[in-house]
Amino acid sequence: MTATAAGQGLQSLSKDELAILVPEYQMAGHMLDRGGTPHASPADLAHLLAVHPSLGPVQYTGIRLEMTDGWPTLRIPASSAAMTDGANLSTLDVDHLEPLDALIRELDVHLRSVATWDDDELVVTFHRVEQEAPESGDVALVGISTGATHIFEGRTPLPLLPSRR
Repeated sequence: MTATAAGQGLQSLSKDELAILVPEYQMAGHMLDRGGTPHASPADLAHLLAVHPSLGPVQYTGIRLEMTDGWPTLRIPASSAAMTDGANLSTLDVDHLEPLDALIRELDVHLRSVATWDDDELVVTFHRVEQEAPESGDVALVGISTGATHIFEGRTPLPLLPSRR
């Protein structure tokens, strides 16, 4: 992946550094208040896109991450092992960027994505807008869910061997 976050590609990071960064960004939505960083930089976004597990590994997805006019650009090939397998990436198209929008919204609610087709790849660009993105219905539902409860109660153990009668 030709990602450059703050001028540094992922290739230059050690396994230990990646082991710290990947879980950090996986949990970004849980560690940050809604809206994440008030004004995440394009380098912050590039870094998130470079390490997010749903966009890799590059050998499987074929994704290229480039910086264009100071903003990250994702190039997602229409044919890759991920597309053949029907992975999450296969749900993205020009009119359906919701999974990607959910990912970037956790970093900054002012970020938006736009996609076009260029030859045989989906090209996704990013930009900042004034208006905050509305909370998705899925996120709102999780936010009000109290979850399931489970109480361990005493029980009679079952015999390990069948009884002889």
